[in-house]
Amino acid sequence: MSKRKTKNACAAVGYIRMSSDKQEESPDQQRDEILKLAEKHGYKIIRWYEDHAVSGVKTFKGRQFLQMIDDVKRLGDFQAILCWDQDRFGRFDSIEAGEWISPLRRAGVELICVVQGRINWDDFAGRMIYQITQEGKNQFLVSLSNNVMRGMLKQARDGYGKRRTPYGYDRVYFDEAGNEMHRVVGNARFSKPKGWKAKLALSEADDEVETVKWIFDAYANSDANSRSIARDLNRRSLLTRNEIPWQSQSVRVLLRNPVYIGTMIYGANPQGRFNQVGDGRLGGDEPVVIENAHPAIIDKKTFKRVQAKLEDRRRPNGRTRAGDYLLSGLVVCGNSGDRMSGRRASVGTNVQYYSARVSSKPEESERCYAIRKDQLEPLVIAKIVSLLDTPNIERQLKAAVGRRLKATANKTSDTKTIRQRIAALEKNIAKGVERLLLLDGDDQDDASRMLADWRAERRTLEDQLQATTAGGNAKPEREAARVAAELARLRTTFAQADPAALRAALASVIEEITLYWTDGGPRKWRFQRGTIRLGGSLRLLASSTIKHWHALGRRSHAKCRCDARLVPWSGVMAHQLSGPSECGGFAWRRKTCLLRFKLAND
Repeated sequence: MSKRKTKNACAAVGYIRMSSDKQEESPDQQRDEILKLAEKHGYKIIRWYEDHAVSGVKTFKGRQFLQMIDDVKRLGDFQAILCWDQDRFGRFDSIEAGEWISPLRRAGVELICVVQGRINWDDFAGRMIYQITQEGKNQFLVSLSNNVMRGMLKQARDGYGKRRTPYGYDRVYFDEAGNEMHRVVGNARFSKPKGWKAKLALSEADDEVETVKWIFDAYANSDANSRSIARDLNRRSLLTRNEIPWQSQSVRVLLRNPVYIGTMIYGANPQGRFNQVGDGRLGGDEPVVIENAHPAIIDKKTFKRVQAKLEDRRRPNGRTRAGDYLLSGLVVCGNSGDRMSGRRASVGTNVQYYSARVSSKPEESERCYAIRKDQLEPLVIAKIVSLLDTPNIERQLKAAVGRRLKATANKTSDTKTIRQRIAALEKNIAKGVERLLLLDGDDQDDASRMLADWRAERRTLEDQLQATTAGGNAKPEREAARVAAELARLRTTFAQADPAALRAALASVIEEITLYWTDGGPRKWRFQRGTIRLGGSLRLLASSTIKHWHALGRRSHAKCRCDARLVPWSGVMAHQLSGPSECGGFAWRRKTCLLRFKLAND
């Protein structure tokens, strides 16, 4: 390139780009070299454009780069762009390069680099050299991404990571020999030496671990929602890791985080331009999940229950309100299969119903099955209380647990085969993810589908293993004592009659209440019968102590099957005895329609 005369200096602009804040001296170095280039070849720099901490492939994030291209079209007051290297202008591939080079070429603006010299876009050989060089620059980033991703995946499987430290944990650093070297409490800043790796450990900060346990317990075992939990935390003057008051959103984020059961998930939120995890382009359609990566704060059973509750409350009918219905989310219409939700009869009244559907259309009114709240809830509560007051409960529990454990033991013969297959699948998945980085695009799709099939098979086998081995190592005495203690806690809850605790207690022992209607009555239908499907500890108790029962007689001559007289009690026809009746039965009647209930545990 010939040296231009200063008096005929051409107008040019300088472009500087650095891809990370660690290149603190790079802008000054680039500027010095560009000034030398301009002086040597007679260019006059009229403006500078600088993009700091912008990757060469993320062109649309380079605001100054976009401004420079726009100025070519809008102002047209310069004939050259000066930069240090072709990769400083951009690391985009040859296809995207045409999008940015075409307007420059039409405007007669040339690119001149300190390293490559003048880029000749008007010559065949020049274009070929530029395209080959540009593809090499882009491929460098792809290869670098492969190497970085491979290392990050390995660290993730080993339980290490660079994620932000969650509330309740500290970050502990280990050297290359595995020796613990340093603990970072909370969000304190720390620059680790090269080669050190970090793992999560239970926090040494005051009460953080106990606060996490309280948050999960409050959400799982009461009707508290994220807003009320945040309010209680702020009332106790507890702050988040960012030293700000708790909000409902921050509570929900904590409740959804699997880190609290010791699980680390890498790639749940895909980031980066190349080789993302979790979007189907690397390792199938799932992120990398490492269980038991660090100490857990919450047990998996509680975490699973919280997730189900969070999911249920995402629905409009699942949100908790003051004075909510005790059986909310448990009642199902056996005729239509719809979930029955609480509602008021009309504006200005206090009559509350569980309704399968609310419709103002006459042709659909016959499908609006409903039952009064003050009639259904006392009946269900009384039946649950009668179960909890079953005589000789511990002896019956021990016998029931023994039968269940014996049945489980007969199914454990193939657990060894299942475990071996799971181990083989995990080994194949680990190797497949690493090898996927070395495959071409077409082969990656086939490999990703194979990984997805392996993971699906692993999930199925894990479910089978859990079902087969559940309770296999438990002793009847210990299991019976645990169930008895849980039932004792439930008795206390029902005796206190606190609505919030009562609602949570009912949800823990009832899986579903199914109600059935038959033709007839003022609404073309009338209530016929219902079934309570038990869950939790009562499922075990019912299998050995409860038989089906039905309501008998009318109010004028209401008697139980044991021939005891029944009297009204909170909308229920019940025994006059203060304690549980010998047969455990009672009846309820509204007008001429009798309730018939049975308990089911299968």
